[in-house]
This record gives sequence, C-alpha cells and structure tokens, in this order.
Amino acid sequence: MQRLFGVLTRPRADARLPGPSLEAPAKAEQDGIAVLLTGRPYWRGRTERTADAAMAHEVMAAYRRQGKDLLEDLHGGFALAIVEPSRGYALLAIDRMGVHRLAYAEADGGVVFSTSAEAVARHLSPSPGADRQSILDYLFFHMVPSPRTIFAGVSKLPAATLAEFSDGRLRLARYWSTGFVEDGPGDFPSLSRELHESLRTGVRAAAPGDASGAFLSGGLDSSTVAGVLSEVSSSPARTFSIGFGFPD
Repeated sequence: MQRLFGVLTRPRADARLPGPSLEAPAKAEQDGIAVLLTGRPYWRGRTERTADAAMAHEVMAAYRRQGKDLLEDLHGGFALAIVEPSRGYALLAIDRMGVHRLAYAEADGGVVFSTSAEAVARHLSPSPGADRQSILDYLFFHMVPSPRTIFAGVSKLPAATLAEFSDGRLRLARYWSTGFVEDGPGDFPSLSRELHESLRTGVRAAAPGDASGAFLSGGLDSSTVAGVLSEVSSSPARTFSIGFGFPD
C-alpha cells in the first residue's frame, strides 16, 4: 500500500531541520516546499481528471497562491500533506467525507504523520500501547471513531479537517461544513432529476473500471449505486454481498 509518511520537528538554532521522510503516490517539491498527495482529488468546476503527478504540482501552485484556502476548491477523496521544513511548518488535511485517512502524533516538539496509524505509533515507540477508551469504543461501535485510534497518543484527522503545525504547536480546524436547507427551491420532478444526475456524476468520478463492483448491503442506497454503476459502465455491474453462516 502506498502511504504518506513524514516527520517534522521544530527548527533549532544549533541544528538544521531535516527534510521529511515521505512515500506517496504523488509528490511535488519547489523552493523548500513539498506536497504529498494520495487519493483521487479534483478541482471544483472541473470535469476532467488530472494525472497524479500533475495534480501534486497543481496543488503546489494553488498553495502558493491561496495557502490553506486551496481546500475550499479541492474535492474528491484525498489525504494531503504540505511541509516547509525550513520554517517548521506542516499542513495536513483529508477529504470532506473522510474517505481517506491521516494519523498524527505530537512528539519532541514536532509532529509525526502517516496514512497508517501503526506507522505513527511505531515511530513513537517500538512497542506501542493501546488506548483503553478506543478498545471500549471498538467493542461498542465495532469501530474507533475519530479522532481516536487504537494506539495511545495517536490521533486521526476527522473528515473535512485540517491540521496546521507551526511554532511548535498543532492546531486543528474544520475547513468545510455541509449545509442543510429544509425548504429549497424546485419541485419534485426537477429535484429527482438533479439527484439522479448527482449520483451519476459521483459514480463516474470514482472512475469505475472492469474490476469495479458494488457492495449490496440489502438497502436502497447500495442498490441505487449498483444500478447507476450498471448505467454508466459498458457492462453489467458486478455486485457482492457478505454473509455469515451459523450452525443449526
């Protein structure tokens, strides 16, 4: 699995700040700034997709123009890290729906981040400990909700959230919140057409290929996605369900 991974520490007068150790599907570097990007992001208002390497350079250009405000125009699923080691600055963010993940921890006046919570935990300690509250959360919810992870001292970014590390401090903020309009304009037929077109746009944006399929959970939403997948693909949708057998 390709991952983002980085270590950024606060600059010291007696030591040169090392560059981050990073592995990512897309990377761009210019004038002491490094952009690391994984996922399938796209710009608002643009229908065509940019290749991964080119997208990292586009994010670099947008960051130089807009700073963190570039996230207002970035859509799709992604995990993003922008680091400036010379001034001890890092910007971390994940997509609005939390499709991708990014874990982090503060340590020794710096920040460690990765798309793998385990990688962050093992950077902190060769034998990382478990977070007790997260164990309880997992037993209760069958998952560990953000911002906790199963590892003590390691957190994950919630959806639509950015983290800025500067001056030896880490600050979190939401960069987007969904809006809810109870009585919006439009009649039922037009709203229905808009909904179906949005579903088609969303499925097409996932760039389904011959190996793509849909998981059927038994509800209306998964059946709808499977139907749209069949509509936008050149062949019938491949669908899957998971069941668990019990002895009689």
